[in-house]
Amino acid sequence: MYRGGRSDPKTARSRRRVAVPGFAVAYPADHRREQAERRLASVAWNDDGYVFDAGAGVLLSVESVSRRFGQLAERAGLADIRLHDLRHGYATRLLERGVHPKVVSEALGHSSIGITLDTYSHVMSSMSQVAADALEEVFGK
Repeated sequence: MYRGGRSDPKTARSRRRVAVPGFAVAYPADHRREQAERRLASVAWNDDGYVFDAGAGVLLSVESVSRRFGQLAERAGLADIRLHDLRHGYATRLLERGVHPKVVSEALGHSSIGITLDTYSHVMSSMSQVAADALEEVFGK
């Protein structure tokens, strides 16, 4: 999606499957059901297959998505967060929890694990205590 329309992904790696945690599975199903009801009630539904639409199946604008996210973030007390920051938060939290950087790299669509390691090196360096603790657990007793 870009300002004014939609295009194919830049690379083949841009189309990827990402595992979704169980707590997040119900929302898309509920949304799809609500959208199907709106589709049936509409006399002029634009059936281009958008998961989220501006009404009647019409493409949401980048500006409207950003604006709505900003409103939700502000309501949640997170006024200084941008939509793109969710991507960084996602990667950071996964790395902090010990998810292998290759898995994070693939989920983000990075062309190599090196990009992920370079981008999130600040997280990786703070994980050195995790490594020390693991060695202590194995050899410390």
